[in-house]
Amino acid sequence: FRRMPKKGNSGYTSSWSLNNLPAGTYYWSVQTVDNEYAGSVFTAEQSFVISPTGVPGEEELPERITLVQNYPNPFNPSTVISYRLSVHSSVSLTVYNLLGEEITTLVNETQDAGFKSVEWNVSGLPSGVYVARLIVGNTVQTKAMLLMK
Repeated sequence: FRRMPKKGNSGYTSSWSLNNLPAGTYYWSVQTVDNEYAGSVFTAEQSFVISPTGVPGEEELPERITLVQNYPNPFNPSTVISYRLSVHSSVSLTVYNLLGEEITTLVNETQDAGFKSVEWNVSGLPSGVYVARLIVGNTVQTKAMLLMK
């Protein structure tokens, strides 16, 4: 982990370049800090992969099955749900409301190992918390998502 405290208002740098990073998976998140140095909660964790060839996914495969927090979150009217598969597997990605009612199935097929993502476009659903559930073999992972209209 590395903190990079800098002023972020207009007239200041609002982007970062990281050079000469070795191959691997890198995770990042953002937090705002006001003039009194009070920090907000961090945004959902995001990641990127640098492969030895420079082409993500060409030689590097995920080490484990992972459901990544959707982005953006909160969202309206759509969000991207990403996940990583370490092996060729049968995959189910389903969205539920907090009552446990199935809203939609986004993925229900066999997929090769790698980095995957699917966009969920919402129409006709009320604001609220929804749960994405990824099932890969015996592995089950869930993430809460907030729809704000």
